[in-house]
Amino acid sequence: MKKLVDIYLYGNFHIALIAAICFYLYNQRTQQAIIIFLATFSYYNLCGILSVKNYSNTLHNERLFWISKFLTELIFMIFASSTLAIFLWIKLYESNQYIIDTIPLILSLLLSVSYLFLRSIPLLKNLIIGIVWILVMHIWVNWDFSLLDLFLFIYLVFISLWYDSTRNQVKRAFIDILIILPFLIYILLERWYLQNMPK
Repeated sequence: MKKLVDIYLYGNFHIALIAAICFYLYNQRTQQAIIIFLATFSYYNLCGILSVKNYSNTLHNERLFWISKFLTELIFMIFASSTLAIFLWIKLYESNQYIIDTIPLILSLLLSVSYLFLRSIPLLKNLIIGIVWILVMHIWVNWDFSLLDLFLFIYLVFISLWYDSTRNQVKRAFIDILIILPFLIYILLERWYLQNMPK
């Protein structure tokens, strides 16, 4: 059982699933949520691999040790999930069903790359995480910044700061699950409003 939990948590299936669920709750788009899952899975595993630099530090960190132990498998999984995400993205683009908003796409890509170099700087790292998560929600939607986005940004920064304050992986997994909460409340309130809207 522990091996499965380690694969789920350290292999970043957990955070990828949460990102996909949040995207789906915010946008109600299944195909794009699958792409978000695959992209998040690839990106977070890439970040993990880049964190495995110093062997002595790796020995004292359970997550980094797990990553170093399954490095070849993770590289293969990153390649496979990235390839599938690109394929699905192209198929979606060819269908002309959804327009891509290039500003959130380009900004989220630039910030994701900068995060690789800035993640050791406290608070700046958390701000980047909050901004990227909000931008990703708007890649296939014409972005009109709202108070909801501001609230989600503040909430995500708070959650990522709380996440960084603990080393316990089970507690971190629980904190990650809390990311879904405002997205779930949003969709429930939206449905309630639509059902109770004056005719």
